[in-house]
Amino acid sequence: MASQADVQTILKEYIHPNLTKIQESDRTLFNWFKKTKAVPASTRASRIEMKVASGGRTKRIDFDAGQYPAGTNQKIMESTVSTVGLTHGRQLSELSKWASDSDRKAIINAMTDLVTDALQEFHLYFDMFLNAPNTGVLGIILDTTTFTAPKYSVNAAGNPWGTALLREGNEYDIYDSTLATLRAGGPYVIDADSGLDYEGQGVTFGASITGAAALDRIVLSGGVNNAITGLPDLVSDASSGTIQGVSRAKEWVRARRVDANSTALEWAYLRLALNKVRQRKGADRTKTLTPYMGFAQHHAYESMAQSITELTKGRGNEDFDLMYGEGKIAGRDVLLGTHADPTKVMWLDQEAFIRPEVKSIDFKTDRGGNYIFPLYGAPAGGITAPIAAEAFWLCWQGNIACVDFTNLSYVDELLVPSGYIS
Repeated sequence: MASQADVQTILKEYIHPNLTKIQESDRTLFNWFKKTKAVPASTRASRIEMKVASGGRTKRIDFDAGQYPAGTNQKIMESTVSTVGLTHGRQLSELSKWASDSDRKAIINAMTDLVTDALQEFHLYFDMFLNAPNTGVLGIILDTTTFTAPKYSVNAAGNPWGTALLREGNEYDIYDSTLATLRAGGPYVIDADSGLDYEGQGVTFGASITGAAALDRIVLSGGVNNAITGLPDLVSDASSGTIQGVSRAKEWVRARRVDANSTALEWAYLRLALNKVRQRKGADRTKTLTPYMGFAQHHAYESMAQSITELTKGRGNEDFDLMYGEGKIAGRDVLLGTHADPTKVMWLDQEAFIRPEVKSIDFKTDRGGNYIFPLYGAPAGGITAPIAAEAFWLCWQGNIACVDFTNLSYVDELLVPSGYIS
């Protein structure tokens, strides 16, 4: 049977060099952000410098002994971003190893599949967090009466994602609506077997929530008010509070907004959001912008395209396809997000974001470079004995920051097409 060292060697030789390749194999918002500039960071808050004014002065001058204007420098402001640590763990049982001990190649395939699946799952969590506020709130409980505990409805106002930001088998903290009171008995694990009712917008935990109340918040375990800074915070025109340590009263930390006022997506909204950036920048700086939306608004966008489509029929029995793929807007490829807010369409600029990182995604290792760790049970008879399983962890420490809020805009309060969760 392969030893622990053999398995670790397989991980190192076959998996570790291909982490980046595996990461880029799935198209998610996380991978879009992977193409932004990575900036080394430490445990201290990273200082982000942003040019908010070009500087200089212009005036009419009489060149017959007239006075030149006093020049000024660029206006550089500083913001700060703290990094967040995330980890994803997997266990490998002894039985899994024994089932593959007849052929070393089988072990390689099993470990490759296991690590690849762990990476993809980790990326799904990143994708969820990037679409959520940095409060760590991933769901809101509507009430305690729609379903029978331990099942709870998340069909609450302010929670347009329904169950989309939650994951079966994962653990969550439950807080009251103010995020001040942590409900006892947690963290609560969502039932791994059909714990998420997408259509009914229900969540089933492994146990009833102690003291549960209407509008309680479902929060990433350990992440209350300390999660990744996601798009709801970065792409916002809010004028109160702070972002990256800067008061939102400052004009230059606010994105441009188009309020659809609960109406369906229209060309005019998309054009206005794009032109608001053009007007603000004083030049056409929109070539690097990417339209980002979820399936609901992509449905609405495709419906607009279908409404003006004309089919030209020849003599033959030609195929036709009214599903246009992900499509383009103003010549730009649409970035389609599984966890995007179904009531919004955003214009994002990769050059406006950076990733302060203390550690990029990698395996946890010990001082000897080992990737696989034995697990131990509770002491019995004075002896701490290992259990029949080993584990590995993927780790990341970093965050997302914006260096140019003025090149971002969005349309919100859009009507969600029938059949989609809102």
